[in-house]
Amino acid sequence: MFSSLEKLSPDPLFRLLEQFQADQNPNKLNLGIGVYATEQGEPYVLPVVQQAAREVSVANFNYLPIGGDPLFLKQTARIVFGDMTDQSSFVSQATCGGTHACALFAELARRGEIKKMIIAEPTWVNHRHIFSGFEQTSISHLDQEGNPNIDGYRTAIDQVTEPTVLLLHGGPTHNPTGRNLTKEQINLLIQLIQSKPIFVFIDFAYLGLGDGFEQDAISVRALWSQLENVAVGVSFSKNATLYCHRTGALFVKTADGATVESNLRRIMRTTISNPPAYGEKILVNVFENHFDQWKGEVDAMRQSVERRRKELVSRIPTLGYLSDTRGLFGMLRITQEQIDTLKADYSIYIPEAGRINLSGIRLDRMDYLVKAINSIIT
Repeated sequence: MFSSLEKLSPDPLFRLLEQFQADQNPNKLNLGIGVYATEQGEPYVLPVVQQAAREVSVANFNYLPIGGDPLFLKQTARIVFGDMTDQSSFVSQATCGGTHACALFAELARRGEIKKMIIAEPTWVNHRHIFSGFEQTSISHLDQEGNPNIDGYRTAIDQVTEPTVLLLHGGPTHNPTGRNLTKEQINLLIQLIQSKPIFVFIDFAYLGLGDGFEQDAISVRALWSQLENVAVGVSFSKNATLYCHRTGALFVKTADGATVESNLRRIMRTTISNPPAYGEKILVNVFENHFDQWKGEVDAMRQSVERRRKELVSRIPTLGYLSDTRGLFGMLRITQEQIDTLKADYSIYIPEAGRINLSGIRLDRMDYLVKAINSIIT
C-alpha cells in the first residue's frame, strides 16, 4: 500500500543519541543533542519549574481554548516584546513546542501562497524539513572570517521581487554556529526589508541563554516594532527545561490578523486539536509567582555554559574562535574524519557538521575531552 513512499533516513541527532546511550565507555560524552546538562553531566530541571509543577492544580484536565491559555500567551508576549506592547495588534497561538511554532508558520505561509524563502546556512537541521516545498535561496550565514555575513543577507534581500519568507534566529544565539547577526546588522536589515514583500520569521528558542533576558530580546523587539509582517516562534524547552512537555507559542503581526487567526485555529483543530496544557500551566505559575527566581536560575544556566566555554578555550587556545559564541552551541572547525575518530576512539559524540553543545561538557571529564580534541587537531 505504501510501496511508493521513499524510505527516509532516521533523524541524525536522535540516531547519535541512541548510539551514545548504547556506548559502554564510562568516559563517554554527548556533545550533540541540544539539552542542557549540569557540570557533572546530569539531566537538569530548573528548581523553580519543579516547584511550580507541584503547585499546579490537577483537578481539571479539560480542554484549553484552541489558541491556548490566554494568561500564558499574554505573559509570554510581555516577556518577548516588552510591557508596552499592544497585544490586540497581533495574533497569538500556543504551540506544541518551538518546532510546532515553526511548522505552523510554514503551513500558514503555504496557505498564503508564499512560495519563496531566504534561508542562511548552516541552520538548525530541522528547518530544512519544516520549510520543504519552498523555493529556497540559500546564503552563507558566516563569512570567510567566521563573522555574520551581512553582505550575503543584503544581496539576497535586494533580489526579492515576490512574497518571500526570511528566516532569522532570535537574539545573539544561533543554532548551530553560536554567532548571530548583531543589533547594528539587524537595524540594517530592517531598512532593507521595509521596501520589500518579505515576511520575517524569527525562531526564538534560547531567550535568556545568550546575554540575558533583556539583551536577548533587543533585536527581536526591533524587528517586531518596525516591520509590518513579522512572526516569532518561541520555545520554552531550553530556558524552562520543559523539553518533553512541548511548550511554545507563535505570534504573528500582519494587517490580515483576523484571517491569520482563523487559519491558525483551523490548522490546530485539524492536527493536534488542542495545545498541550501542562507546560503552559506551569509557566503561568512561574510568570505570576516566581518570575525573579526563574530569571535568576536561567542566568545561572547561562553562566555555567560560559564557564565551560572559557575553560575549554583556555585549555585549547586554537579553539579561540568559540570565545565569541553565545548560547549552547558552537561549531568545531574539524573534518568528518576527525568527528568519526572522536566517536570511535574516545566515545565523544558530535553531529556531522561539527556542532558542539557546550552544556554537554562535564567538568570532571575536561582533561579527557582536551586530550581527545588535541589528538585530532595536532
